[in-house]
Amino acid sequence: MHIALVRAYKGEPLKRVVIECGKRVVYVANPNRMVEIASGQSYPVGFPYEDVFKFDSDLYARLSGEWESSGQTGPSLWRQAVLLTARA
Repeated sequence: MHIALVRAYKGEPLKRVVIECGKRVVYVANPNRMVEIASGQSYPVGFPYEDVFKFDSDLYARLSGEWESSGQTGPSLWRQAVLLTARA
């Protein structure tokens, strides 16, 4: 199971499991919903490659703190993230 850091709407940081890497998007899922995904009750969501990064727990914690305090994240922290490469 490969974990990724995902930049969602307004820069919300998400910790997600990579399900599949497509040509244009990476399909990810909430790690807490894997049983539902396996049974077809839930589905992965596709994010563009530019919004999917290698997971960094320290960066995730800092981004999450920023998100919780202001409801947004700034580009300076996201610049520190390393993009996930295709077929990760």
